[in-house]
Amino acid sequence: MENIYFRKANFLDFFSLEKIVVDDRKTFDNPLFAKGDKPAYSTWFGLKSHLKLLAHLIHPKKQVLFVEINSVIAGVSVCSENLIEGFFVNKQFRGKGLGTKLMDYTITFIKKEKKFSSVKVGVQSSNALAKKFYEKMGFIKKESKGTEIIFEKKL
Repeated sequence: MENIYFRKANFLDFFSLEKIVVDDRKTFDNPLFAKGDKPAYSTWFGLKSHLKLLAHLIHPKKQVLFVEINSVIAGVSVCSENLIEGFFVNKQFRGKGLGTKLMDYTITFIKKEKKFSSVKVGVQSSNALAKKFYEKMGFIKKESKGTEIIFEKKL
């Protein structure tokens, strides 16, 4: 892979981020984003998700981080304080180590910028791939809340 670049997103990135989410909404399990067969903007839930996405980009305590390959957004991480609220690598870039690189970047950002001693992430208990990924990254299961499992990694 060439030209891998990590950066913080800004308000102007909304449409690029929205395209990733809409293009892959059927497989992305984070409730922050819209799922389903209809275009995300065609339902109230879709509009609500878009507003939530926009709020994440402008919220002072939240950061949206990107990994780009050749100027194409390949992955997204959304964090608030020391909680990773959303983590996603676009389908076409999966299986190439980008998830690991983006997670390392996110953890470093939280450690340096936010000055926390641990990082937490929630995942649906039915999402075996995500659970395996977080465990591979050194996260340890801390608690279960309904259908969500909270993982934590000490820094």
